[in-house]
Amino acid sequence: MNEPKILISTFGRGEKASQIDDDRAILKLRIARRELPYNRLIVLTNVPNDAKLKEIKEIDEKAGIKVDIITVDAYDFIECFKKVDETLASLLPIDSKKGKKNPKRKGKEIYEKSPRIYSHISVNISGGTKLLATATLIACFNRGIKAYHCDSNGKKEIPLINLYEFMENINRNDCKILQAAKNAIGYEELKKASKLSQSTFDKELRKLINCKWIKYEKTNDMIKYKTTEIGLHYALQFSK
Repeated sequence: MNEPKILISTFGRGEKASQIDDDRAILKLRIARRELPYNRLIVLTNVPNDAKLKEIKEIDEKAGIKVDIITVDAYDFIECFKKVDETLASLLPIDSKKGKKNPKRKGKEIYEKSPRIYSHISVNISGGTKLLATATLIACFNRGIKAYHCDSNGKKEIPLINLYEFMENINRNDCKILQAAKNAIGYEELKKASKLSQSTFDKELRKLINCKWIKYEKTNDMIKYKTTEIGLHYALQFSK
């Protein structure tokens, strides 16, 4: 069985979009469908009941293509990012021989092998709000997935910024710290909760601060650490 080719595309409109904007949005989706091979389509949108989007869904389903319409709040960056990343995570891992999920691949291995595992996915970020497109692009960078911009000139691959190199280094020690710092917590209390050695704790905490997964602030001469929303999101993803 051939491995599925999945096309993920942003689609939608702003609050003050004109008819011209609507036409451009649907045109970009049509171009993405023409330029990027796929046998499954996933659309991330704030207008799931759009008539033209429904037409595309009907056309593809008649051709035997599975179509998923995922509703997002196109003006909430964190929600967009989480929804996109959760969608990407749900598509993995893939057993290249059987063409289906391999339950043996969990946790760290997903991140270490992400460039290869995600080779069957293409992402079009041309449609929808700029905020949705940005959140989707960052999620692609994080996992090492190819993203494209599609318009009347065809498709253009966006150069991949290898943010996923950090993802290769995430481990269960990081998750212990991220989980322990869900609420603001002091250094000694956090180290104790993590149950890590001094050197390991300092190394991992520094890494998490540098990547903005943990933030810290000084109050009453005491520094407290807290996991950011993105950090908590990945901690939960990793621990599944």
